Amino acid sequence: MAIVTGVVVYVVFAWVPALDGAARFFDPIISTIFPLFMALILFATFCRIDFHEMRPAWWHVWLMVVQSSRPAPVRRRW
Repeated sequence: MAIVTGVVVYVVFAWVPALDGAARFFDPIISTIFPLFMALILFATFCRIDFHEMRPAWWHVWLMVVQSSRPAPVRRRW
């Protein structure tokens, strides 16, 4: 069903010139989200972990705080 829906939506956007504005509006959004969705789909497909076991723990919050508080590395061009 997902493949058929994708094909139909693609054909509608490709053949209906009135939807060019909508296509230009959604292009940056889809281009940003698509890699994330593909990674999640592949992760869920090939991962054999029960999703109920993946509940966040307190140390996840601490790890995110530490990682986000570090300054970004400075790359120098020579």
